[in-house]
Amino acid sequence: MLLGASVRYHLTNSVSLGLNANVGLFAFDTQITNDFETLARQEPASRRPTLAFSEPLLMTDFHFGYVPFHGKFNLFGNKTIHFDVHLTLGVAAIVVQSDSEDLSGVDFGPAIGIGLRTFLSDQIAFTLRFNDYLYSSADAQRIVAGVAQPVEERFRNHIIGMAGVSIFFPGDVRVSR
Repeated sequence: MLLGASVRYHLTNSVSLGLNANVGLFAFDTQITNDFETLARQEPASRRPTLAFSEPLLMTDFHFGYVPFHGKFNLFGNKTIHFDVHLTLGVAAIVVQSDSEDLSGVDFGPAIGIGLRTFLSDQIAFTLRFNDYLYSSADAQRIVAGVAQPVEERFRNHIIGMAGVSIFFPGDVRVSR
């Protein structure tokens, strides 16, 4: 589970430069973790492996943003709601932590994203966003009798979903629609 913050500078209503930072605060065991541990317990005690898991500590990206589609709709015929769909493309840096040195480190790769902003006012919007961080990683490493097994990293997608509130500064700038 990640806690995130984003900063964007809008050059126009459709083009922006931005930075996302997501910090890993909590890690929960998943079914794959339980499966690894179940398999490890099936080995004889003398060859029973211990497992080291990798966890993203920081996922950050610097990106170019573009709004290809925006519009408005009426809510119950009374309230007009403005929205936009935005795309991002950038460069990511990911800090991975683990008990194993082979799994820990900093990885770099591309980052792409898509999001939806629903404007509650000219200064506040509700935001949903999905980012895909593409980098080489391995989830776990087996350590048998004190010897670490080789790690096979693969280049793959790491998709995160975010929901939040956007606040636009300064508040006195009129948004063109």
